[in-house]
Amino acid sequence: MQTEKEFIDILSDAARAIGLTLTDGQCALFRTFRNELLLWNSKMNLLSIHDPLDLPIKHCIDSLLPARFISNPSGSLLDIGTGGGFPGIPLKIVLPNLALTLLDASRKKTSFLRELTAKLRLEAVRIIQGRVEELTADPAFASGFDVVTSRAAFKLADLLMIGHPFLKKDGVLIAMKGKGLQEEWPEAKRICEKVNLKVAEQYDLSLPIIGDLRKIILFTRC
Repeated sequence: MQTEKEFIDILSDAARAIGLTLTDGQCALFRTFRNELLLWNSKMNLLSIHDPLDLPIKHCIDSLLPARFISNPSGSLLDIGTGGGFPGIPLKIVLPNLALTLLDASRKKTSFLRELTAKLRLEAVRIIQGRVEELTADPAFASGFDVVTSRAAFKLADLLMIGHPFLKKDGVLIAMKGKGLQEEWPEAKRICEKVNLKVAEQYDLSLPIIGDLRKIILFTRC
């Protein structure tokens, strides 16, 4: 694992490559995020780290790819199956006015997220421990979010099915996908027709330094 400085240098350079310039304050938040992740990851399985580039690039920068597609940086975002806080926490760091809701079924992971957000002093962050099906049944959350997203936690069709009830009328569901998307499209198209969603935009991107391909797909209501 690289040093704090190496982590920030890699992260900052990669952020610039995707059109983001991190401030000193944001770098300090990412530094704390890194340290807390590594500390808790030594005790529980928060995320997979096999290479020095995994945390800054495959986790943090990958989570930041949707940032430029969030049209209302002061809107509300629901991150379903957030795990160690991805993509929600990195997005909140670069878009501090987001009203962020993090949902995960794991009590241990949500305990980590509560301690993390306190240390980062992030405001307007709500952490919910539970299953997405439980949240779907709660009328308080119906049609309540400008953005709904999840990072590789579900197949595309499943994300569309579980995510669409949370979208505001003019909200956007952002799917973040890597390899294997072509196999998921037929079922995803069927679900789009069923729940009245359409593809508004889609982008082919690559992660800086390592070059891994990513696709960002924006879904809106028909």
